[in-house]
Amino acid sequence: MKKGIWVVIGAFVLGGILGAVLGLQISNFGARIEKLETASTSLEAKVGDLESQTQRLGDLEGRLVKLENALEELNVTTCAGLDELRADVEDLKTTVADLKDSLGAVSARQGEADSKIQKLSADIEALKADIDNKIADLRSEFDGKLSGLAGELSSVKGEVSRLSAALLKVGYIKTDAIIPYILSAQPEWKAVEEKLKAIEELEAKNKRGEITAEEYEAKLNVLNVEALIAHHGVLVGLLERMITSPAFGEEKAHLEAIKESMDILAADLKALLEDVKAGALDKGTFNSKFSSLSDQLARYQGTIEGILSKKVDQVAGEVAEGKGIGLVLRYDADLILYNAALVEDLTAEVEERIMGILGG
Repeated sequence: MKKGIWVVIGAFVLGGILGAVLGLQISNFGARIEKLETASTSLEAKVGDLESQTQRLGDLEGRLVKLENALEELNVTTCAGLDELRADVEDLKTTVADLKDSLGAVSARQGEADSKIQKLSADIEALKADIDNKIADLRSEFDGKLSGLAGELSSVKGEVSRLSAALLKVGYIKTDAIIPYILSAQPEWKAVEEKLKAIEELEAKNKRGEITAEEYEAKLNVLNVEALIAHHGVLVGLLERMITSPAFGEEKAHLEAIKESMDILAADLKALLEDVKAGALDKGTFNSKFSSLSDQLARYQGTIEGILSKKVDQVAGEVAEGKGIGLVLRYDADLILYNAALVEDLTAEVEERIMGILGG
């Protein structure tokens, strides 16, 4: 009897132990189930990380298999809690299966997106190739048109050259510059410059108060007469060169007559200078004589310049003929050049030829 009791007690104790173990296991299973549910939620939040979630699902399946094996080994089929646990496990399996399906759908959508991306990349490459082909076609067309335009431009240039050759060529001379240049190029002109410089220096001294008014006037009168004599010398020297030049052969007699008159003028200028230096003339008499002699010299210069101007015109015609120029204009205040690039300035060449004629 006692033995039976001990058996019952042993069975009861064993049952208690097994119940405790089973309760502990159930508790552990409940905690694991909660973890699995948390993992399921995490899977939904991290759908993008398919490989990691798949690995975790595989771990859960392994654990479920181990759990089922443990339940089988413990043989606790009579416990009502095990049925509920099995139901929870089945629910968990269903949840895991649903998660698998969801992950599969996500994978399918990702595959579809990859396919669309690949198709889009292919379309972009095709579009790029099409654009490159169109650019090449446009470039070829542009090069062809450019080549055609170059040919037309060359033709137009040729036509312009032809028309330019057929048009009347025009040249001009600066008449207001040639005669003064010829005079200033004469060797005797240096004496004129020296006298003009001496007059400037005298005027500067007078402004600074370095000389008296009487001294200034006396010296200025002397310098003015000397400058007039120097100017006379320039014209006489030019006359002599014109007389000896074959180019002025037709005007030689006229030039010699002017020379004789200018020799008389030279004597009058020399006498005036001596009177001024001696102080023999009052201011009024000096001014009258000086003005009269200046006017005479100006008239002789005008006559000489008139003869010289005719020669300038002749030489300008010769220069123009040599260049194929059909019209030569006098460039002065009354002439306006609309486009100076279309006419040629002959002034320098004419001056050079005139100086050659005069032996300069």
